[in-house]
Amino acid sequence: DDDDDDGDSDDESSGNLVIAKKSPVRIINVDPVPSSESKSSEQQPKDEIRQNCIKALRHLASKGFISQKHKRMLLTDIIINSSKGEYSMVEVAYDLLCSEGDGGSEGEEDFAEQCKVFASALPEIPIVPTLGHNQ
Repeated sequence: DDDDDDGDSDDESSGNLVIAKKSPVRIINVDPVPSSESKSSEQQPKDEIRQNCIKALRHLASKGFISQKHKRMLLTDIIINSSKGEYSMVEVAYDLLCSEGDGGSEGEEDFAEQCKVFASALPEIPIVPTLGHNQ
């Protein structure tokens, strides 16, 4: 006397209705934090990643892969975000593309391209000359 036609004998009229228990829902929080924040001893601390990112920006600008203007804008963004206790997007990109494994020249090229994208998306902060300095 199975009314639901599913081949089993869980006829609701028989009083043998079985309610399956669902497993608990797991909530996973995803923070936009570079992988350096993980507990792994292999990972670089965030200050080291920040400093290496700054060195990489200087290197890319000196080699002409990014402009001096882009370097200045990205450095300013790092400083502003650092003062808020946050990460800039360029630091996250550096962590993902350059500090893991052997990214090599491919990682550097990808990072340079991302630097251009991020710099073009940032608002330009004008350089204000200080007293006593000629430009």
